[in-house]
This record gives sequence, structure tokens and C-alpha cells, in this order.
Amino acid sequence: MALVSSERLQHRKIALTAGLTLTLTFILSCGEHDLEESLYFSSSSEDIPSSSSNVVMGSSSSFHQTDIILGPSVPYGDENYETVVIGTQTWFKRNLNYAVEGSKCIDDATFYNDMVVLLVDENSFICDIYGRLYTWEAAMTACPEGWHLPSDVEWDALVRYLNPSCSIFESSCLVDKILKATRGWENNTNGSDDYGFAALPAGAGKSIGEIASWWSSTEKDSNRAYNREILRSYGGLYRYDGNSKNIMMSVRCVKD
Repeated sequence: MALVSSERLQHRKIALTAGLTLTLTFILSCGEHDLEESLYFSSSSEDIPSSSSNVVMGSSSSFHQTDIILGPSVPYGDENYETVVIGTQTWFKRNLNYAVEGSKCIDDATFYNDMVVLLVDENSFICDIYGRLYTWEAAMTACPEGWHLPSDVEWDALVRYLNPSCSIFESSCLVDKILKATRGWENNTNGSDDYGFAALPAGAGKSIGEIASWWSSTEKDSNRAYNREILRSYGGLYRYDGNSKNIMMSVRCVKD
């Protein structure tokens, strides 16, 4: 696949519609095909639940909140991060996009190129949507005060709240669909985003649209750390314990 030059980034549109609904649409010409991606975020009053939101037991023995429960917004850097309450935890509602040493953005010119991806220091349109990518060392200090990179135990607590039938530290637990964003995944493999986590496939230095990868703060050894992944074509939130700390992954901050 040939690289997509910045001149061929044909169209970027940010449309603000009634109810503060934000739609991001962009089309990239890549070889013989145009790739169009549209991401949808809403902060209308209809999406803000009352404080008396209930939790009900589903037929699959998984817990399902009847509403997305929003937490306080967090200003950090030049951005404002919405948060979402899931069980006893409060998470950033999107991937972190804060520049620290050891973090990179995927350059617009190589977006959707599975073979060759250029990582750059400066912010890009792609980072505005998918967030920055971080080495493990960078991820450890990237979250704002009062927030931190989740440990392997905290990721496991999220998984087992969403699906209590999963065992402790299960290698793959079927919670991917309810965590995935409703748009942004290739081949119509989007999710239902039941809890407002809005997982987007930022890749790990390549494969945007196919893989969502997040660091945990828990080390396997001096060279490796645990992480979680959602894959486009396979069900589950996977737990990996052998990835090099130098691999670039996304960061989701969780409240102290």
C-alpha cells in the first residue's frame, strides 16, 4: 500500500449540531479507494443520567447499567476529558492525548497504512481522535494529578464487573462489544458502548481501526509489562503479559 501524502487528506469536517453533538468526518484517498471515517460523540442532556441510575442483572449474568453514568470533567493540558463511572471505578471516557517524552502521534500522511506508519512528536488530527501512543515508561507518568495508569488488578476489576462469570485474570473475557465505540472500527465491527467507555482502535504503531491496546502499570519483569487489547475480528478483552515496554500503546486514566 502506498503512503498517503498530506495533500491527499482531502476532507476534514467538524460539525457542531443541536444538542452539542460532535461529528468528525474525514476522507483519505489511499490507492484506488477512499476511506471515510465518521466518529460520533454526544454530550446532549439526553445522555446525562440522573443520580438514581439503576443496575440490573442481565440474562447472561452480566451487570448492565441502565444509563451511562458521567463523572466530573477533567481539564488537562489544552483539552477537557469527560469521565465515566463503571462500577466503583471512574475512567477517562477517551484515550489520553497529552504530550510527554516517550509519546507519539501517528502522522496523518500514513493513516490507515498497515505496513508503514510514521510516528511523530507533534500533535496530529489522528491523535485528536484516537489519542497519543506511549511507551510504558511514558504511560506511567502521563495521567494528571488524582488519576493514574490502571494496574492489571484494576483492569481485571473492570472486566469482572462487566462480566462476573469471568475468572480472575482471565486471558480473554467477552466484554469487548459493550466497551467498543459505536463507530470507528473497520468492517462494521463496532460495539454498543453500553458504559460510555467508547474504546477506539488506535493500534500499537500500526493497524488503526483494528486493534485497541492499553498499558497497565503492572510489570511482568524489567523489560515487559501487562496490557489489555481488543481486536477487531476476535471477541474478548485480551490480557497480555509479554509485550516489550518500548511498544507504543494507548493510555486510559483511572481515578485514584
